[in-house]
Amino acid sequence: MDLQPAIPTPQSPGTATPTIASTIAPATGKLVAVLEETTNTAATLRLPKHARWSVFDEGSSGVVCEAFDFPLGPKTFAHVRVSIVPQLGTGLDEITETARDARQTQMQTPLTIGKNRAINSIDGYVIQGATGRFQFYEWGGLNSKNVLTVLSFTVPRGANLADWAEPVLESIRWRK
Repeated sequence: MDLQPAIPTPQSPGTATPTIASTIAPATGKLVAVLEETTNTAATLRLPKHARWSVFDEGSSGVVCEAFDFPLGPKTFAHVRVSIVPQLGTGLDEITETARDARQTQMQTPLTIGKNRAINSIDGYVIQGATGRFQFYEWGGLNSKNVLTVLSFTVPRGANLADWAEPVLESIRWRK
């Protein structure tokens, strides 16, 4: 499973794509705010409008959003997790490996590192994979102040992952 990015991916791993106009419309659902206080880094994003969302810890440095309205069965749900975390001089390649290893342990399934991509001028890594029931996609962008913003998406198999992830990624805005 490979999420089709809204912006072209680079030809070589480790270099992000220049930001260009996307053909994907930003999500227009619930507005969510994330704030990392020690670095005063804040972001907002919107969730897909086609689901009813519960949002936990909004305004903190780690926000969890859950949707349970799926036509795919009573035990299906979607998660969007957003976090902002200062880094200690670690480069994006090392962060990517660490994130993949942690997610693989957490999900107990192999995940792949995709080609880096830029979202709203922030270079970031891509990790993706699937379990028997769910699809997973994570983008982690490192800004010039060495602060990492991570968006993780988990949706049921049978749902189009790009319909959930791409509009949210298009909607993210960082406070300047």
